[in-house]
Amino acid sequence: MNVFRFISRLPQPLKALYILFIVVFLAGIIPVLLRVPDASRWMSGGIGTAGLLLGICLVSNLNKAAEGLAGAVAEEKPMGIDYSASFMAKPAFARLFGLMFIVVGGGFIASSFIGA
Repeated sequence: MNVFRFISRLPQPLKALYILFIVVFLAGIIPVLLRVPDASRWMSGGIGTAGLLLGICLVSNLNKAAEGLAGAVAEEKPMGIDYSASFMAKPAFARLFGLMFIVVGGGFIASSFIGA
């Protein structure tokens, strides 16, 4: 699977949110590894916010985001496996995936506020 081709198949704003999530993760992990004070709280909040936005986009099917993700999974064959006949290539699974992003993203945001 070519990751760039997979992401290029996604509709906007889902494509931008996927890229944002990756950039926030990479930008946040470096200060954490360097043990910068409070970096883990900022990273947790940033990843949680990006995940929450990504989840909202998928659950609400904004600009057919769930359908686009399901289509990309069916066409691109992630990890070399053909998911075209699977439940994972259906918009309902993409929305469930988005719901998981909302729950986990909210948890990351809460932990960034609670953590001291």
